[in-house]
Amino acid sequence: MRPEFSDEELAFQRDIEKRYRTNVRRIHNHESAQLQTKLSLMREAFDAIPLELRHAALQDETMRMPLDRWIMENTPPVKDYDHDCMNS
Repeated sequence: MRPEFSDEELAFQRDIEKRYRTNVRRIHNHESAQLQTKLSLMREAFDAIPLELRHAALQDETMRMPLDRWIMENTPPVKDYDHDCMNS
């Protein structure tokens, strides 16, 4: 059995649905515009590379990052901390 809703309740639900769809569309359009800007900038950057270097710039990187490489952190240095103790 379907529940019965008053015209006021249905209008309220339609208003919520309209606001939701508008907000989702706004977020989608904003994210799409940001992505398109990044793609356009990337295309311009590749176009700025000299022709003799462009082929090398478009190659996939196959070399893996060394596992013993130290990665900088966003934390201030800790006094008397020995970084070498992590590599042993």
